[in-house]
Amino acid sequence: MTAVHTDEVINADVELDTGVRLSYARCGAGEPLVLLPGTGSDRRFWDRQLPVFAQRYDVIVVDNRGSGESDVPGDTSLYSSEIMADDAAALIRALGFDRAHVAGHSLGASIGQQLAIRHPDVVHSLQLHATKARNDEWLRRAFGYTSRYALERGDRKVAFRITMMWMLSAEYLDTRQPAEVADMVNRCYIENPNVERNATGMLGHLEANAKHDSLAGLALIAAPTLVTAGANDAMIPARYSELVARSISTASYKLFTGPRSSHAYPWEMSEEFNAATLAFLREHPMNGDRHV
Repeated sequence: MTAVHTDEVINADVELDTGVRLSYARCGAGEPLVLLPGTGSDRRFWDRQLPVFAQRYDVIVVDNRGSGESDVPGDTSLYSSEIMADDAAALIRALGFDRAHVAGHSLGASIGQQLAIRHPDVVHSLQLHATKARNDEWLRRAFGYTSRYALERGDRKVAFRITMMWMLSAEYLDTRQPAEVADMVNRCYIENPNVERNATGMLGHLEANAKHDSLAGLALIAAPTLVTAGANDAMIPARYSELVARSISTASYKLFTGPRSSHAYPWEMSEEFNAATLAFLREHPMNGDRHV
C-alpha cells in the first residue's frame, strides 16, 4: 500500500485479493464511513460531502474498479455490482475494519446493496441514494443505451453531454449555476486527469448497471438503511428507489424535492443532503449510543 498526505487527506491504493488495485482517499477520524460513487464517477463525486463528514467520521472515498486511479479491467464481463461489492468488502477488511458505515450513489448504491447482501458482517449501516433494485426495459433504453451508443463509437464529447442531461437539473443546465455545482462538473468530468483512461471502465459500469438485479436479495438486508431519491431525477426516477425502500424491512425513505432534486442532488442540494445523511448516521452509531 502507498500513501501521500495532502492537506490532511491521505490518497492511497491497495492490492486486493479480488485481483484489482483500488485507489481511495481517506480523511477525518471516528467510525469508518465508506462512500461509493456511481457510473463513470470516481471519488471526486463526494467532494461536497468529504470535508463535512470528516468532521465526525473516518471517511474513505473509493475509486471503484474502472474509475479514477483504480485498475481498469478491459473485459466488461469483469464488472458487476456483485464483483464490485466483493471489491468493497475486501477494501474494508484490508483497511483493518471489522465493519463500516457504507453509502453509495447510483451504481455505488447497487454495489452497496450487494455488499449488504453478500457481506453483511462488514456493513453497520447502509445508505442507498438514487438507487434501483434492477434494470427494467425503460432504464436499459434510457441512460444505458444512449450513453453506450456514444461511447462505443468513441465520441466521449457526446457521451459527456448525454450524461450531463440525465444527471443534472434543467435549472443548472440553463444557468450553469451555482458555481459550486459547476466546479463539481469541471473537477469530476472535464478537468479530471483520468477521463480518457476510464472510458473503458465506463463501459464496464454500464454493463454492471445492465446486469444488476438484487430484488430477491433485498429482504436479506438487516443493517439500518436510509434510501433517498430526487423527485426530479431523470436518470433513476424516484419510483425505483421507492421499490428498494419497500423491499428492505429496516429501511427509511427520504425524497428530496424541488427544481434541484436531480440525479446529482448530493451536489445540487448538498446542504440538505449532508444534513439528512449525518442525522441518519448519528441515529446508528457503532457503540450503540446515539449522538446529538
